[in-house]
Amino acid sequence: MVYFDSYDSRSLINIFTSTANNMKLRMRLKEFCLGRYTANKGLTDIEDILRDDKEEVKNNFNLVFIILPSGLKTQYKKIKRYALMSSSRVITQIALESTLGKKGFNSIATKLLLQVATKTGNVPWLPEPPKSINSRLMVVGIDSTPDK
Repeated sequence: MVYFDSYDSRSLINIFTSTANNMKLRMRLKEFCLGRYTANKGLTDIEDILRDDKEEVKNNFNLVFIILPSGLKTQYKKIKRYALMSSSRVITQIALESTLGKKGFNSIATKLLLQVATKTGNVPWLPEPPKSINSRLMVVGIDSTPDK
């Protein structure tokens, strides 16, 4: 988990840990606080981690979870692209500090953990079809919301 000192990570870590235990996910979380955020060095600090010149991140972690301060909100796509295009091709999950500060924090954190779990090779849900249904049947879930 990579963040700047403007973010207090304790609540998120507590939710991740308890939810991962309930979901039977094995999670080893390492924190990297990048210190004080400044516009000049914020993006550079994140790119340095994602560049992973010595392949320390890629060899020791299967995902980098980045918490972006509001000042880097416009750089979200650039960071994602950089992670995928860099030679290390580090898998990332990015959340904005402002998103984590919204009402419904527990729900947001749980959904982020599901995304992390899926990106690291876990299957989030596995439906158990009734015994009377042919095993070659494909189950598809569809969700929709009204267009506002």
